Amino acid sequence: YTKPEDIDKIFKSYLDLYENKLPQLIFEYEALTKNGNTKLVETAVYLKYNQDGERVGFYGVSKDLNIKRDLKESEGKYRILSDQSLMGIAIIKDGILKYVNEALLKINEFTEEEMLNWVPKEFLNFIHPDDQQLVVKNFEELLEKKVFSSEFSCRAFTKSGKEKSLRTYSRLIDYEG
Repeated sequence: YTKPEDIDKIFKSYLDLYENKLPQLIFEYEALTKNGNTKLVETAVYLKYNQDGERVGFYGVSKDLNIKRDLKESEGKYRILSDQSLMGIAIIKDGILKYVNEALLKINEFTEEEMLNWVPKEFLNFIHPDDQQLVVKNFEELLEKKVFSSEFSCRAFTKSGKEKSLRTYSRLIDYEG
């Protein structure tokens, strides 16, 4: 159902589409559900023509945008929580860093831009040479699903070359499919 305050705006949009023979009309509005709640909807409308090329009506499709909004809210909450964490957090996919939080940036002295632009497995260059095999072994066990999670200590170097001891907690997640 359409909220009463949106009826005029939507009608004028349809009229503009019809009178000006626009290729399409895409708009968002809040629809009312049967139980009285509101739902953000995106609608795409097109002119319908008969065989003689005369305008005879409209056709279109609507989609629920609440899912997208809810996902953005959830991502925002995660980012706030992650960025407030004292523990460094990174998401690595196919050997490439996809996400790093503020704590990790403080620990290793790199910027987010620097880290997210590393080539695959470049992060291993900053792991102490004596610990690189341990890190690779733990990640491989996770990827091969031999273990559900991994916990180990290793040494890493900061951007300035300072050596730091890290306690690493790793877990396999489904990230972007």
